[in-house]
Amino acid sequence: MKLGDIVFVPSVQHTGTWFVINFLKNFFEYSREVTFLLEDDDMKPEDANVLYRPKYSRSLDKPTVVHVHLPISRNPSADVDFFGTWFDSTWIQNLATKRSLPVQTLLLLCNFFKTVIPVRDPMAAILTREARHPQFRHFCIVDGFVALATEFAKHPNVKFLPIDMAGTVEERAAILRDVLVHVGLDPNRHLATLHDLAHKWAPQNQTPGNRFKWLYQNNDLDGIRLLLGPKWAEVEYLRNMSSVILPFLADLGYTRGQLRY
Repeated sequence: MKLGDIVFVPSVQHTGTWFVINFLKNFFEYSREVTFLLEDDDMKPEDANVLYRPKYSRSLDKPTVVHVHLPISRNPSADVDFFGTWFDSTWIQNLATKRSLPVQTLLLLCNFFKTVIPVRDPMAAILTREARHPQFRHFCIVDGFVALATEFAKHPNVKFLPIDMAGTVEERAAILRDVLVHVGLDPNRHLATLHDLAHKWAPQNQTPGNRFKWLYQNNDLDGIRLLLGPKWAEVEYLRNMSSVILPFLADLGYTRGQLRY
């Protein structure tokens, strides 16, 4: 195994994590979360929580996509109103310690491995998280984009993959080619795969019954504000951070008209 056999995918929640992972799995055999990288493939989902004791039972011997989220919950009391059950408390701790890592830890890993980070309109990420997890607040989404703009954008090992920016097949293919070059692969050896993926550009890990989808697509901010209620504060927070986030997104090719806030 060489350092080049590992591609690192840290991500803000709901920004296209599985789109990037599944794309890279066309070229790297395995995908694993950082915190369970050396655990058996048959590890039970219910074991993957704060109570799990690592066994280090699987060697890292094949090209692997390694992934984890940027911080999800820094202060549990700010994300949920109360812990009513054992399940609630272990779940939130799991998000904070197993499914995400501190920014400085992620940047350390970026020093060693070629890194690919998905990017999506942050408003869309907030709405997807609300559709899936209405029990949580979503300020961490905005914090994640601030970190991308101020920390990861400066890192020479980082390549961003904007999943909702490219409009044409040619633009999509160019983005995918650039990612392959970044991770040390020759795109000319994979033209058929790139052509197929650029045409399909299929969403991954979709949210069934997302009540925000139509409103978002039609830029109905009044309807979104009504559904979000007090969580519209997350959108206001996003707007407050726009002086940091918008230039970062513009550098990736986003136009102001493509963003919904």
